[in-house]
Amino acid sequence: LLVDRALAEWGRLDIVVGNAGGPPTGHALEVTDEQILEAVNANLLASVRLARAAIPHLRERHWGRIVFIASATVRQPIRDLALSNVARTGLWAWTKTAAQELADDGITVNLAAPGLHLTDRLRDAGLSGRTGDPADFGMVVTFLCSEPAGFITSVALGVDGGFTTGLL
Repeated sequence: LLVDRALAEWGRLDIVVGNAGGPPTGHALEVTDEQILEAVNANLLASVRLARAAIPHLRERHWGRIVFIASATVRQPIRDLALSNVARTGLWAWTKTAAQELADDGITVNLAAPGLHLTDRLRDAGLSGRTGDPADFGMVVTFLCSEPAGFITSVALGVDGGFTTGLL
């Protein structure tokens, strides 16, 4: 439906950005099957469905950019975010697989992995400390959607202010 609306409005499709709000907090041993399924549906399957609907139109033009917004937790899981850790890491795995399948079509598929950015959700949660500017994060996503980013595909680009401490 969203892809059809974009095509009706602009006549073509070049860029797809998938984003979903984070699922509720929860410990791995305490979340229910239903909660896991809801998180996977919202934070994995919704983005996959969006991409699948868009890909035929991107292939027609032999050019396209797909970027999914996930979380720094795809690289460094957080104890209280079991649902997000599982669903968003699954999205990264799908991203890496799809990127291999689409590279020869001139279509890149990437994941932007933000850390804490000063959004309304963060303010409502009462979290503090070092935070990123959402506008700066938006510029990173804009770059991933640009022509110069044409050889960047299959990555989870961390925009987390140093939160992720692993080497990969």
